[in-house]
Order: sequence, then structure tokens, then C-alpha cells
Amino acid sequence: MIHLDMRTEQTIKLNITPEMRQALSLLNYSTTDLVGFIENEALENPLLELETNDYDQNLATNDVTDGAGALDFVQSEGDHLYDYLHEQVIHLHLNEQQQKMINYIILMLDDNGYFKEPFDDVAEQLQVTVEQVEQAVRTIQQLEPAGIAATSLQECLYIQIARNDPDNLVAQQIVLDHLEALSSGQFDVIAEILNITEGKVKQVLTSIQSLNPKPANALDPPTERDYVTPDLFVYVETNDITVAINDQLIPNVQLSDDYLPLLKGEVDQETSQFLREKYKRLKWLQRTIAHRHLTLQQVMQAIAAHQSDFFYKGPSHLQPLTLKQIANECQLHVSTISRATTSKYVQTPFGLYELKYFFTSSIPLANGKATSSNKIKHLIAKLIEQEDKNVPLSDQKIANILKEQDILISRRTVAKYRNQLKIPSTKLRKGRTKINASAT
Repeated sequence: MIHLDMRTEQTIKLNITPEMRQALSLLNYSTTDLVGFIENEALENPLLELETNDYDQNLATNDVTDGAGALDFVQSEGDHLYDYLHEQVIHLHLNEQQQKMINYIILMLDDNGYFKEPFDDVAEQLQVTVEQVEQAVRTIQQLEPAGIAATSLQECLYIQIARNDPDNLVAQQIVLDHLEALSSGQFDVIAEILNITEGKVKQVLTSIQSLNPKPANALDPPTERDYVTPDLFVYVETNDITVAINDQLIPNVQLSDDYLPLLKGEVDQETSQFLREKYKRLKWLQRTIAHRHLTLQQVMQAIAAHQSDFFYKGPSHLQPLTLKQIANECQLHVSTISRATTSKYVQTPFGLYELKYFFTSSIPLANGKATSSNKIKHLIAKLIEQEDKNVPLSDQKIANILKEQDILISRRTVAKYRNQLKIPSTKLRKGRTKINASAT
């Protein structure tokens, strides 16, 4: 017998208007895409006036000490390099003396983006210590493009490798200790010293050839820039992590003074309707941009709180994290978190990262807790780095050691992670010269 169950159910259906749909799209935009969208809106809306966020150029000139003017060293075609670096520097929490040093050093970069001035001369010129100058140079070296403010080709290449491929210890050591031999084609000599194959040395050469020996050229000409603009900045001080939106490129959307009298005065019905629609669109754009900023700030702060170990200690300390965790904490839908982290980049003390990078898979531990796959990879790399090169650890032995630390993964998983780290098998590692892990 068939029973018909006739019940009335209430359902809520959200009708998404075109403006709501477009507002969601704006959250998906990168900073560069958002600027383009705003500029197009200004072309179509006569009521909309854009005000550029110009930073204080006086900061760059007034803080330089007396004597030979630092601006005397600047060529006009390099102005865009200074502008781009300063766009990043203005978000740093710097005191007056640090600003003075960093502005001076940036102005002293050569056409290729190198800093070739003797540190003691700069220290004397600015009346600071050599150590303070070194710290200022290191601060600039954390900016984009990678390799900027390097003091030599060797340092420039090393900065790029350490940032882009931090696990490639072989490439880092070759750049630090054997760059001249590599450039002269002495592959066999390098291979013998490091106890690796000539094929591996040639792979490193190919990797190094893909780097940019002249980082300033990445911004030349300025209309053809090939770098990623960070959408956010994260700054780390003692017991304090600060998140800032990169809004310097985003113009302020304002009502044009020219149309204000028309909005308040008496006009014909057709003109009045046109003005109301354009005014409504302008207010919508202002609200949407503000909401986008608020959402990005909220999401990045939640990520930074969960991944504080990363921002204090580096990529090897990344913790497991899901979109759902951040969504619950921010009281937003998972799809909103996905939009907010898509095509967005954050500048950190360890380089530029896409926001998606901070969401990692969780590996359960025997004690009921969990860790990230990134952290396990780091542990595997560390175990292999410290192993006896005459009796290297097998994948099973590594799995057993990790088990003692409550990390339950199979030999096959160890092998998979080892391959992802580009670490050779036990047989190929036997007798190899130990690679200095401090290079990272």
C-alpha cells in the first residue's frame, strides 16, 4: 500500500541580485583586478571621482642626511623601482632612524637592483652602526622582487633560491660555494665534492639559469611589470603579528563636486532618474570595497592567528588548517573564505605567499592531536640531514623514528614525501657529503 504524506514545508530561497553577485566577484578580485574594475566604473559613472592614494614623497628625501644628496644618485628611469619598493616599505613598522636608513639604501641601489656601497661608509654617512646598516639591507632583501638589494650576484641568486625553493639544499650550497666552478662548466668537480651526479649538477644549473640576475629589470619598463602585487602585508615583532591591507594602489571612490548641485537642485525627471541610479551605484561601490577590505583583514588575521608559528619561525612550522575552520571563526560561509583567499598574495618576513598556501592537510597523531604534512616533510628532511652518511636511513627506519614521535605514517608515505622534497633514495645517499642545512 502506498501512503501519501502531504506536508507543507517552508523553505528560504535567497534571490541573488546582479549587484550582490558582482559584490561577490569583487571579493574574488586581486588588488590589480580591483583597480581595473574601479577605473572602468569611473569611465561609466560621471558622478564617480577617483582620488589616488599618494604616499608622502617627502619621506624619501627629507630623511637623508646632509652632504651629497642621495637623489643625485637616482636616474629618472629607475623611479618606478623606488616607488614599488616604497609601496612595500610604508607598511613596515619603522622608527625614524630605520626609515632614514632604508630610504637611503633604496636610493643607492644600482640599475640592476644591487647595493654595492661599503657598509662602513653608509654607517658613517648616516651616523649609525654597521650592524644597523646590515639589518636595514636585510629588511629590503625581504621585499619583492626577490634578490633586490643583494650585494653580489651570488647573494642575489641565493636569496631567490632560498625563497622560491627552500628545500633545495644542493642548489643553495652550489650557489654559496661553487658558483664560479659551475659557471666554468666544472660539473665533474662539483659532483665529486658534493658526492652527487653530474646530472644533478646540471639540473641545478638549469634551475639557476631560470633566476633573474638583475632583479631591477623585473620592473623595467614599468608598464610591463612581471611581478605579483601583494594584497596584504604581515609584519612580525616580538609577541605581535600585524596584518595590513595593501590599499595604496586602490583609489578612493568619491562623489564628484561638479554633480553635487544637480543632486540637490531641481532637474527634469529623466535627469533625476539618471543621477539617482549613478549615485546609488557609487554608494554600492564604496560599500563593496569597504566590505572587501574588512573581509580580507578579518580572514588574514584569523589565518595569522592559526599559523603564528609560520610567521615567527618559517614555512617548516606550518600547521594543519582548513577553509571551514577559518569560516567558522570569522562566521562566514566557506565559499566566502574561498573567494577571499583566491588569487590573493601576502608579503611575509619569509617572502610572498598565496593565501591558499596556509591551508594544509592534517595528519593525525597517535596522541589524538594532529600535525601538517609540511611539518612532517621538514622532520623527514631534518632526519636525513643528520643521518650517518655511511649508513643512511631507509624509508622504513624513518617511519619507525617518526612513530616514536606519535607520527603514524607508512613507509610509502615517507617515500612520497621524500620524493616531493627531491631527496635521493637510501642507496643514492650512501656516502654523500653532508649538506649544510643552515643554508636555508
